[in-house]
Amino acid sequence: MTYRPVWNLPTTSFSRCYDGAEYDSVTGHRLRLIGFSWAQLHSVRIDMPLPFFTTRSLIALAPLYLATLCGCAVVNPNNAADISAFSKDLDWDDDVFEVRCADGKLTVRTFGQGEGSEVFEQQIEGTVVGAEAADLNHDGFPEVLVYVTSDGSGSYGTVIGYSSNNGKSMSQIYFPPTAENSKISQGYMGHDTFSTAEDTLVQSFPVYRPGDTNSNPTGPTRQVQYALVEGEGGRRFEVSRTFEN
Repeated sequence: MTYRPVWNLPTTSFSRCYDGAEYDSVTGHRLRLIGFSWAQLHSVRIDMPLPFFTTRSLIALAPLYLATLCGCAVVNPNNAADISAFSKDLDWDDDVFEVRCADGKLTVRTFGQGEGSEVFEQQIEGTVVGAEAADLNHDGFPEVLVYVTSDGSGSYGTVIGYSSNNGKSMSQIYFPPTAENSKISQGYMGHDTFSTAEDTLVQSFPVYRPGDTNSNPTGPTRQVQYALVEGEGGRRFEVSRTFEN
């Protein structure tokens, strides 16, 4: 894997990114206003081999540099602003997993599994709210979990997971829809959160009683623990325990 130097205006700090990567390794092609941490426009990135500047190039870049100092927006022409964009890198020993989501397209890129890298892409409905790496089946290799929440007032959650095949490749994990599981669906109206605890996936959500409004559940909080098991068509999550508090 080769790298190229990248010069970031206006701070002139150096970073490195993979050649040919579809997503910026820091921002995942998110757009942000230069000089403002909250904005959603892409900063100016100029790729040049070292040594990199001549008098002519400095003159040509002067207007861009002045624009960034004034806080002007410089828009990446290949991408529109997307407030649902998500970018996170997960490290596990020598493996790296890039999780990116923009415009409803989720991309998980692996480095270190087998030879080369793998890329998994799929369209999602909703917003990616988190991602984790954990060894849930005690085989010494990681699972990658991406947490997705649906749009709208219900905020129904789901998990998109990938499991390592002895460090050689990754396969997707099946997560059963909560609403279709009669053991845990009573009183369920979304607002899920997900996390990992040791070797389990944990889902938490408020329980709604009859007559409750969406914004005011009066029941307890239900926690559901899932174990990663081998299924006929591949690995899947299976409810192992539930409790309420």
